Amino acid sequence: MLISAPVVRPEFARMVVEAAYGAGAISADVLWFDDAVDRSRFTHGSADAAGALPGSALFRLADFEAGASFLRIHAADPAKFAGVDQALVQQQNPPRDGVHPAPDGGDGHRARALDGRRGADPRVGVERVPRR
Repeated sequence: MLISAPVVRPEFARMVVEAAYGAGAISADVLWFDDAVDRSRFTHGSADAAGALPGSALFRLADFEAGASFLRIHAADPAKFAGVDQALVQQQNPPRDGVHPAPDGGDGHRARALDGRRGADPRVGVERVPRR
């Protein structure tokens, strides 16, 4: 399991790691992120940096294809990108018109929110649960 968490909330991320191992995870790693680092990408990086895919994303994709689980813990700061050119920020998350997740994810798994709801938005707190 790969847990993505803000550096400002290490205690909660550590509890999630302990719970993951307690639930039988073979591996539970944390990928830390920092709002100031994210902001620097737009205030100090080139125009190409705004839309660039982080190198770690390729490793996460390979792990996902191998059956890994991902959890992103999010603590939004509404002022994170205040004063930053919004056109650059929008390059980070391009629109995905016409792209909708298949009910079972198309890979023999179904999306399930952490509260147990099925068919949840795959970008929000979702685990991949093998179909029974």
